[in-house]
This record gives sequence, C-alpha cells and structure tokens, in this order.
Amino acid sequence: MNKCYVCGSSCFHEKLVNEIFEINGKYVLVENIPAKVCSIG
Repeated sequence: MNKCYVCGSSCFHEKLVNEIFEINGKYVLVENIPAKVCSIG
C-alpha cells in the first residue's frame, strides 16, 4: 500500500501533472504525466 511521505495518508487519486526538468543546462517541460496524487494535501 502506498503512503504519502508528507502527511502519511493512504488516499490517492489519478491526475495528469506537468514537470520541468533541467537537461544539459536547458529546461524541458513535460506535460500530462500520469501520477498518483495524495487526496488530502
């Protein structure tokens, strides 16, 4: 069972998230990454 490392909750929902990565000194935006997100925080 997964557990949120911030609040300790085990309630999650599926969400598409965006993240910025730095690769070779350049910033790359990756959109619509499927993720499990804590439902409490």
